[in-house]
Amino acid sequence: MTQDPFEEFEFKPITDGLGFHGKKKKAQIMASVDDNGTMTPSIPPKDTSAYSLPVVERPILDPAVKTPKVDQVLEQIKSQRQSLQIEERKKVTGAKADTKATVTQRVKTRIPSRPEVTAMMLDFLLCISGFLTVLILTILTTQVDLVKFLTTVPWQEWVPFLYMTVAFTAFIYTTVTRLFSRQTVGEWVTDQYIEVKSPSFAVFFLRVVVRDFLVVATGFVLLPLLSLLLGTDLAGRVSGAYLVKETYV
Repeated sequence: MTQDPFEEFEFKPITDGLGFHGKKKKAQIMASVDDNGTMTPSIPPKDTSAYSLPVVERPILDPAVKTPKVDQVLEQIKSQRQSLQIEERKKVTGAKADTKATVTQRVKTRIPSRPEVTAMMLDFLLCISGFLTVLILTILTTQVDLVKFLTTVPWQEWVPFLYMTVAFTAFIYTTVTRLFSRQTVGEWVTDQYIEVKSPSFAVFFLRVVVRDFLVVATGFVLLPLLSLLLGTDLAGRVSGAYLVKETYV
């Protein structure tokens, strides 16, 4: 028989590879004998130096010790904050000073005035509303048929009565408002009021009554219209209760 040449052929790896086919190393077993003569095998610890990481010592920073760069940044921030606060204070004080200057420059003065259209229209509407209120109360009190009264009675009889009612309502309205507040509602809107050159209330009362009576007696329109055309307060010149206006100069 011929011998096969591949029977005694041994395959060897070229490299160690992954180590699955490497030679197994036997662990060195050491034995120790105690006092009773018993042998106790002990396996030496494995060398783990190959697997341990190097220990890097980090420097311990003291929070009380600050670096020069940090100190410079903190000082810059502090100085910028202080400068901003100083600028804001200067702005606030400057604005207050400007406000005081403007307030002190504007002075409240009184100048002679004439009746204004806005004030007259507003007072006229209030007088008409008062007249209608008085008329309704009169009809409810007397139980008079107003339509029958106007159709049966001649107008020469009820027109004077109507005018007297309107005049009385306007006279009461203007006199009462001027006695208590020195101005009517329309005059309050236009910053006007009645001024009498006397500290006595009795004199003020008499002159206001004379002024209102003159306006009512001339038909509510004549004196105000002439005052507007001439640019002066005719009722104030006659009665002594002048119409003035408050302005700032």
